[in-house]
Amino acid sequence: MNERRKSEKFFFKNKEYLLSPGFLIFPLKAKTIYSVVTNGIVFTLFDLKKRQGGMGYFKYSRRIEDNTSCLFAYPNISTLVTFFIKSGSRREDIVVNFYGGAVQKKSSFSQRKLSIDNIEIAKNIFKYLDLKVAICEIGGETGRKIAFDSGSGNHVMALVEDLRESDW
Repeated sequence: MNERRKSEKFFFKNKEYLLSPGFLIFPLKAKTIYSVVTNGIVFTLFDLKKRQGGMGYFKYSRRIEDNTSCLFAYPNISTLVTFFIKSGSRREDIVVNFYGGAVQKKSSFSQRKLSIDNIEIAKNIFKYLDLKVAICEIGGETGRKIAFDSGSGNHVMALVEDLRESDW
C-alpha cells in the first residue's frame, strides 16, 4: 500500500502524469503531462511528423562535467533528445517549447543568478543541438503551470502568483 501512495503522487490517471524537477518523460502512448515551475526550466519536445512528444524539467544550469544528474540542464535535455533520435525522429521535425526562469520578488542574489543561468543554458543547448524553439515563456516574477498533451503537441500555460502542489 505504501508503494502505491508514492506512485500516486506522479500519476493522476492512466493518461496523466505530474513531472517533478530532475525528471523527464517520453511516453510511447499519448499522455497529458503537468508541471509547475518557478526558477527551473520545463521544456517540451514534439515531433511534428511522428506526432509524439515528451517533457523534461531541470533545476540547475551546470555543465555535464559538474554533474550527470537530470536535475542539471545538459543531462536532462540531451537524454530526452536522444530518446527522440533513437526512436526515429529527425532534429528538423522536433519543436521545442520552454518555460520558467522566474525570479520571485524576495529572491536572494544566488536564486536570481540561478534563474538567469537556467534561461541562458537552455537557449544555448537548444541552439547547439540545432532544435527549433517555438515558444519561450521565461523570466519575470511569476511561476507557471503547464499542461502538455504528448500526442497532439497542444499545451496550456498559466502564470500564477501562488504555486501549490494541491492546485493539481
